[in-house]
Amino acid sequence: MYVTKVIDRFGGIEMVAKSIDELCNQMDKDGYSLVTYQFCANNEKVILTFKKGIKKSFV
Repeated sequence: MYVTKVIDRFGGIEMVAKSIDELCNQMDKDGYSLVTYQFCANNEKVILTFKKGIKKSFV
């Protein structure tokens, strides 16, 4: 199953990176992994798509 989340950009790039990191950590706890992301609306929004059940491989 795929889930798409939208983050409204606020503040500097550090704040955006922190928001993305927090969302990814939250979704990871729920069993979702980040598949793709993109900036849109003149870089004012970030669209992130997650998929449940992707097995992580640390090779």
